[in-house]
Amino acid sequence: MESRGDAEAGASCFADDRRQHRAHDVAASACPGDEGDDHGGARGTDQLSEILDAELAPDWPPEHHDSDTLRFWADALTQPGAAGWWLHYAVRIGCGGSTLVGSVGYKGPPRDGTVEIGYSVVPSWQRQGLATEACRALIESAWRRGAEVVIAHTLAGLEPSIAVLRKLGFAASDSTEPGVLAFTLGRRESSPSLV
Repeated sequence: MESRGDAEAGASCFADDRRQHRAHDVAASACPGDEGDDHGGARGTDQLSEILDAELAPDWPPEHHDSDTLRFWADALTQPGAAGWWLHYAVRIGCGGSTLVGSVGYKGPPRDGTVEIGYSVVPSWQRQGLATEACRALIESAWRRGAEVVIAHTLAGLEPSIAVLRKLGFAASDSTEPGVLAFTLGRRESSPSLV
């Protein structure tokens, strides 16, 4: 999945499936252990920056992009059929170069036509429409690949995250977890720009 616009206008790019095999290597090497911290130290972040041809935002990694998440992605990316259904990186392309600003993706391939999305943008790049753009690209890709319903979960207090989902037409749905809100977007209910 790759979305590029006029670089001078400051478009965003989402790391495409052709890079996923290398992203797995980065996710695996970015797990703590040898390096001793939650985002792999210099080795993991240098590899990530090189593979994506982008500088890391100064406040990289985004919230919820911790060692457990990296291990989960590294394992998930080795599964058959995983390409395109897990981890993507959000890169902002601008006049001064490219900056890695977040991670987005699906929580696995669709089950019974339903796929879940997740997203996180570093604080220094929030409230600029990047999460909305990234989620829109995920939704459009999910529709093209046969999904009928997209779901998302967010913590009750994360107003910016809730706003992203509402902008995209998601409706609140029943949640089974205390303090977690659930949202659903059906292909038929989505706006024409998302079909």
